[in-house]
Amino acid sequence: MPSFKGNQVKVGLHVAGALTAAAVALVVCGFVLTQSLDDPQTGGILLFAGVSLSVVLVAESRAIVPPADRGFPLVLLVFCFLVAPAVLAVMEIFHPHGFSSHVYAYLSTSHHLYFGPTWWIALHLVQTPLAAAVGFGLILATRGISGTLAWVARIVTALFIVYYAALDTLAGVGVGVLIHHTTSWTGPRADAAHQLVQYLFTNSGVGGTGSALSEGGSWLAFAAFSLIALTLARAGAPVLVAVLLVAGGVLVEISHTNPYGPLAFLSVFVAGLLLVPWRAARVPAPSPAT
Repeated sequence: MPSFKGNQVKVGLHVAGALTAAAVALVVCGFVLTQSLDDPQTGGILLFAGVSLSVVLVAESRAIVPPADRGFPLVLLVFCFLVAPAVLAVMEIFHPHGFSSHVYAYLSTSHHLYFGPTWWIALHLVQTPLAAAVGFGLILATRGISGTLAWVARIVTALFIVYYAALDTLAGVGVGVLIHHTTSWTGPRADAAHQLVQYLFTNSGVGGTGSALSEGGSWLAFAAFSLIALTLARAGAPVLVAVLLVAGGVLVEISHTNPYGPLAFLSVFVAGLLLVPWRAARVPAPSPAT
């Protein structure tokens, strides 16, 4: 009998190792497809599958159960996980994309689901703090959870907040203000304004698409959402919460514009519907019998 149990343990360890290797392989393949081969949709599916598999694997390994959230923390969770993503899910419907080859010409006039440079400025003035609020909510959701994974998740999420705020400030508010200020210019001055906006938005360092800042912010979003999902799954949160957060991170990594942005923040909102009650009703896990 002991030998039989020992064999079961060995088989279980081998299966867990194989599944862990599969999860890592899926994430690596997803990264390669997204970056090197420029196939964000297929890459995103593999990223989602890999991290979701990791969520399932760690869900059985329960860490310290977080304390119940009452009063102020609960109000913050409601704002960060329900109010902020709900507003963002609606606003991102009206966030245009695919105009990087003619930035000024597109953003300076109204189009279908886009209302001109004033809207572009307003969109990013609202989006910047609300995206930061979602990031803060991710950190707040891990309150009371100890361990290396939890702290790495919090640090990565803080970096996501900083990078995304910088991206929205430069490529969003900055570009919008510059366009709004120069729409009445004509002749050589108008040509210069067009060139300056094009340069700023497509700059390889801090531009709004394909830049180091944009790619860094996108991958930090994926990493933050995924690490928080793993942390919560390990602490006993509903697996669906973690899977929805992974989906949100993958979608934001692809893009926060329509249609990915609305779907991403809708995923966060639905996750919040489950997470807030879970955090509000935590009961310490029973101590093992001695």
